[in-house]
Amino acid sequence: MAHSTRLTVSSLLLSLTLFPFPPCSAAQGQSASIEPPIAAPRGLLAARVRPGIQSGAVTTVTEADFNPLALQSERPVLVFCVADWSSPARDMEPVITAVAGAYAQRLRVLSLDVEKNPTLRNRYVISGIPAYLLFERGEIVATKLGTLSREQLEHWLDTALH
Repeated sequence: MAHSTRLTVSSLLLSLTLFPFPPCSAAQGQSASIEPPIAAPRGLLAARVRPGIQSGAVTTVTEADFNPLALQSERPVLVFCVADWSSPARDMEPVITAVAGAYAQRLRVLSLDVEKNPTLRNRYVISGIPAYLLFERGEIVATKLGTLSREQLEHWLDTALH
């Protein structure tokens, strides 16, 4: 028993040495707040935490500009509904970017973060991510949910666009 206690105490001391608590800067009588240092992500993590799609063919849309960009567009509009925390949505970004480039003459592609735009999420009852809303003349003509291959997405678009 004493031997396992020493291992636990030495493990605790080792963890405190390797991962020390940040200093607390609260003055007497004030509440303390401990904030871990934030470092810029590197490597694979850097690619995973970037917000939205970084492409000229895909436009990020918000509640403020949704009506003119999506509902008043002369061309059909594909709204790609995402959230920063959604791994499947991040996995779809290269597919969406490729399809947006290939369909640039027929279709406008918008990316909508539903966590940052809850009014639109509720208006269109977006219950899963990634979701796809296809608009023509301001009306939804087709919806889709889940991850898709490029071929599946193009087939769905071709069928819905006639």
